Amino acid sequence: MSLTLPSAFTTKTILKENWLVQLWYDDEGQGKYSTISFYDTVIDDGEDVIKDYVGCILNKPTIRESVDLENSTAKTSNVSLTIANFIHGDGNHFSRQLLNGTNHYINRTVKIYIQPNNETLLSNCVQIYTGRLEQVSHTVDKISLSIVAKRPWDKITIPSQDDKTTNNIYKPVVYGDYVDNATEGASNDVYGTYIAHPIKYCTEIDREQYYLTGQGSNGTKGALFWDKYLQKFSAIDDSSSTSGTILGEKALKFPISSVKSNHFWLDSVRVSPQSPVSDASWVDTANIFLGSGFAYYSNPAVAQGTTVTKYLYLNCPNIDGEASQLSFVISMRQEGNVGGSNSLYVRIKYEDDGTQLGAKSFSSNESDVLTANFQTEYNSQSKKMPDYVTIEVSWSAGLGSIWNAGSSQFKIYEARFETEYNYPNDATRKLDSKAQEFLYSGANGQISTIDESPITEIHEAHRDILHRYTSYASSNTPTNWSSGLNINSVKDWKIRYWIIEPTPLIEVLEKLQHEGGFIGRFDGQGSYQYIFIPDSPSASVTLDEDDISDLTISSTGVNSLTSKMHIEYQKHPAESRYITSETSVSANDATLLSNFNIASTENKKTIKLDAYVSPTIPTSPSTNSNDDYYTYYDHILGKPRIIVNFTVVNPAYLGLDVGDMIEIDFNNVVRPFGGGDWVGEDGDGYIFMITDVSRSVGNLKITAREI
Repeated sequence: MSLTLPSAFTTKTILKENWLVQLWYDDEGQGKYSTISFYDTVIDDGEDVIKDYVGCILNKPTIRESVDLENSTAKTSNVSLTIANFIHGDGNHFSRQLLNGTNHYINRTVKIYIQPNNETLLSNCVQIYTGRLEQVSHTVDKISLSIVAKRPWDKITIPSQDDKTTNNIYKPVVYGDYVDNATEGASNDVYGTYIAHPIKYCTEIDREQYYLTGQGSNGTKGALFWDKYLQKFSAIDDSSSTSGTILGEKALKFPISSVKSNHFWLDSVRVSPQSPVSDASWVDTANIFLGSGFAYYSNPAVAQGTTVTKYLYLNCPNIDGEASQLSFVISMRQEGNVGGSNSLYVRIKYEDDGTQLGAKSFSSNESDVLTANFQTEYNSQSKKMPDYVTIEVSWSAGLGSIWNAGSSQFKIYEARFETEYNYPNDATRKLDSKAQEFLYSGANGQISTIDESPITEIHEAHRDILHRYTSYASSNTPTNWSSGLNINSVKDWKIRYWIIEPTPLIEVLEKLQHEGGFIGRFDGQGSYQYIFIPDSPSASVTLDEDDISDLTISSTGVNSLTSKMHIEYQKHPAESRYITSETSVSANDATLLSNFNIASTENKKTIKLDAYVSPTIPTSPSTNSNDDYYTYYDHILGKPRIIVNFTVVNPAYLGLDVGDMIEIDFNNVVRPFGGGDWVGEDGDGYIFMITDVSRSVGNLKITAREI
């Protein structure tokens, strides 16, 4: 968004520029700053403070600000000033003021303004830079000032030093919407019925284990155990888990004797080496393992006085522990008539063991759920889960009666185990007698520091982190948050994200920016803003040959073009992998390969997203740029884009800044390559976003990229 220009800029066609530099000191209270400039001037700051600015700057500094749309990052340059070592008002060289003097300047704020045409009020000048004085050096007659961009996230990590226990265990930072072990959710092939994040082991006292819950998480939601055999989460008995405090931090605690519980579907049909084998006439057996639909067997022909038995063997996964309660549950239905002297009988067995653990006789059009107790047999098998379960279905015809083939269907809707299991020999412990480093929680993450609402979207987490961990006040509303580009309305990309170990805050912010498809930055006047490419870009200004000079036109390089992206997302909380992946192909793929001589194996990217969970990544770009991660970045990388460089000569546009969207009207001068008109008299036209500004005294150079 353009810097706000006073009327002194917008009403002039020729401008005399001076730069004003304020070097703040001590507590940076009112008037506590020294003043230098290119030439001597006097300025009233509007707060009853009139300052003499000493014309002592000897070099021609440059201030550069840029955004990278491809990586969603922003940069602001440092500034180096060389000034004369003039005699200060106290009769000493100014160098004596800057270090080890009466006032303290190091690591204090530095502000730079443009003074137009010798204006005497600071309000008629425009601030273009905010930094902090990092280092000074001097000779007899010169002083060098090293100024770095001032950002509130400098030298901050999260979790911070304040977020750890006295035994130096950091409390995880968690954002997003999860499913806890009391609520459960719809069954998921990966999670089971829970969606979780890690919670970290802290200590054990009196055979009770304490795990630090995520910051913002509800510690009463109970813990989850990742069963590596079932590849699902198992709930730890929440009646034995309570929230508590350990070593100064909130934690979830529970006895080592707590049990885990789960229900899980058997995972496939076993064909061999059993004899007889699973009958091939079973239809749609995959439905048994999905928990939806049903498998069925159309009854065989059965002569009077005989019985025909068919078999179905279902493979069973192992569990990570020792079962204390193990039941096999199967939901079934006889669809159709049985007949007065006929019978239909189902038996459940542990592998090929002759012991019948459950049985049911069905009448016509009857449904039932059969529960077979496997615990006794499990114990007799040295506490070994069965490799498979045997289901026997027998059709018997009485005297004077038969079963006509296909006259009815026997249906199985689901087959699952329900279990509670303990930690064998304290199975949560590793061989070195330490507890497992992580359990898991389905409690939701942080709530907003701004309005105490749940945080479920990437941009919401980004803003909350900025407020929560830096000096950026919660009362501030960033530019383009709820107006302008209106990121809070446009971006609905969901988040599940956790930070376990201290990480530089800027790395966290930039990760969320990339995965959320936006850029966050402070402008030269100290205002925070969000920048992204809107679904329907529109220009705020149109520049022509009276406004700019030195126009050069280029295009994005071939190496930056991306025809395909393999995107892995929905990070797994317990394993080093991602739950979902998609290979997405640009709508311009064939054109790129042909027109730019790109091999089909080139210009591909593999991307792993740690925070992004939805919207679903499509196989090809969606309609609107902000519909999802792939569509947004395909809009940037999926075809060549025009890049323009120019110098601003009209003072009215010296406020142009990175993120501004502009048009260029050079239709009467030159067209861009073989494309259409600049501003679309023939129905074409280009909108550009400014990605780079470089300011020096009397000069503003701009780079803009077609969007």
